[in-house]
Amino acid sequence: MLKQLLLLVMASLGATTMNAQEGQQRWWGYYDGEERLVEFGTGNVEDYHCAMFVSGNKGDAVGKKIVGVRATIQGVGDAKELKLWLSRNLPESGDKASVAAIVVDLSTVSDGQSAEVMLTQPYTIPSSGVYAGYSLITADPYPVLTTQASTTQANGFFLKTSLTYPSWVDVSPFQNGNVAIQVLLDGNFLDHAASPTAFPETVQLCGGEVSLPVTITNEGTEPVGSIDYTVGDDGQEQPERHLDLTEPIAGVKATATLSLPFSIPAEPRASEKTITITRVNGQPNEASAKSSKGTIVAIRESAQRTVVMEEYTGTWCGWCPRGMVGLRLLERDFGEAFIGIAVHDGDPMSISDYASEKSRVSGYPSAFVNRLLAADPYHGSSYGGGNASSYGIYDDVLSQQQALTPIAVSVEATWNTAAMTAFTATASVVPCYDRSSASPYALGYVLLADSLSGEGKSWSQNNDYANVVLQGGYASEPNLGYLTELPDYITDIVFDDVAIATLGISKGITGSVPAPFANGTTITHQQRFNISGNTLVQDKQHLRLVALLFNTKTGEIVNAAECRILTQEQTGVEAYPQPLPKGKGAEAAAIYDLNGRRLPQLQRGLNIVHRADGTVMKVTK
Repeated sequence: MLKQLLLLVMASLGATTMNAQEGQQRWWGYYDGEERLVEFGTGNVEDYHCAMFVSGNKGDAVGKKIVGVRATIQGVGDAKELKLWLSRNLPESGDKASVAAIVVDLSTVSDGQSAEVMLTQPYTIPSSGVYAGYSLITADPYPVLTTQASTTQANGFFLKTSLTYPSWVDVSPFQNGNVAIQVLLDGNFLDHAASPTAFPETVQLCGGEVSLPVTITNEGTEPVGSIDYTVGDDGQEQPERHLDLTEPIAGVKATATLSLPFSIPAEPRASEKTITITRVNGQPNEASAKSSKGTIVAIRESAQRTVVMEEYTGTWCGWCPRGMVGLRLLERDFGEAFIGIAVHDGDPMSISDYASEKSRVSGYPSAFVNRLLAADPYHGSSYGGGNASSYGIYDDVLSQQQALTPIAVSVEATWNTAAMTAFTATASVVPCYDRSSASPYALGYVLLADSLSGEGKSWSQNNDYANVVLQGGYASEPNLGYLTELPDYITDIVFDDVAIATLGISKGITGSVPAPFANGTTITHQQRFNISGNTLVQDKQHLRLVALLFNTKTGEIVNAAECRILTQEQTGVEAYPQPLPKGKGAEAAAIYDLNGRRLPQLQRGLNIVHRADGTVMKVTK
């Protein structure tokens, strides 16, 4: 809702250049005083309060004092009052500012010109930082000025109005530019300074060179036009290199992402790269943080990757049946290379375990592929709404399945007692490379239930595809068309792939995959599950356990495996229904061996084939 309201009318204005004072006092802000500005507003006549945050523990403001505040606004002729202020917290109004609030004489200010006030006493910026802002009473519906070309930076724009936004809102995520506010800082400044943020851990085939993204932040007052840098390979520094930037990095805390070359180890191992910026614009780099690190994992051959899609759904959600269809199709098309997890919310199958992950969900149905890619569970990441007919999630899963994977995963689970109230899982991981540094991996587990059902409307799946008005062109869609023939609430339905319990679901269990480790060695982790009090366990023959291998730094699911929970007597031949609503065909939806392991295709000997229509058959090849 906020994002929609902030799609406001903007008109270009010429900004006036204001030069920084000489010596040790300089104007500082996310607006540099020279950028072109645009009008911004809600379209309503209301009071405006705008602010930026000045950090006290990083950046140019550390250890300095504020001696003045200035702001550039539009619609001065329609303004009744303008106050510039400083406050340790975002205040209810300018009058409530905790540090200082100064009234501006409007007769001294023109549209697009800066209003300046000087503090009677310099204010030392605390480590917790301070907000600088203004409060404006005006009849102009678009009085705020923001930067036109630059991306809104974190802490660059906070907004509160008397009608539209009665509480303070950080509007920087909506990319409307930085608010035109500056503070006059007194202290020592850096001129030629830049800090690198190296690439995250990446997997490459052994040998050669690769270009990787490195983000450079301007820490000084001068635009960064060139850098000299070195790359350290596992502590061995390479010769200095020079790079002239196509576009200078200008502005407070401005950033640019550069593509820089790095060597890949010839042997399968993890190699730490340290990039150090030695010079900026030909001058010694004045930044305190001149270096950063990244890791290249070199492998000779990728492990087989199993892609995980977590689908967020609910029986109340009328469009969620397409997620069920998407899961069934992906299981059919990728076999054991795919695991689908249905995470229910707001219905009888909802669990609290996924609470932290649900906070990322913007709507239902939705999905995350390997925790990297947000997508519609049927249409895929390119879905833009409407009656799209593309089974686009296939391409998303395929791209992840083809990515290089540095570590293999398998899992087994066995009931501990005849009553089957607890079981022990044993997960095994086999790395494809040597690693001497700290492990970035950890294992998490999800218990899935199939064939869940219940009584009452809350167990019936809402189906908006049955609505003649809403269904549009879906009747002819090859995979979703049959949903238009089903009732608006599907009652004869069972639910599969349902997450009913988890352990380490955020980023894994600490210490479950320790380092150092060597290429080809097996690392095992055991975990006991007690399900005696889990009310979602309806049939213990229809439980599966999923082991997820996380990168703890990025949150990515690197690889995964699943198994059924077996006793010594079980053969894995039990009926294993596929997700519903059912398709109309009888094509093979999944193939298993006699131990219950899922197969990508028929193998020699006896196979257990589960068809899309819910039937099970034995096939000998």
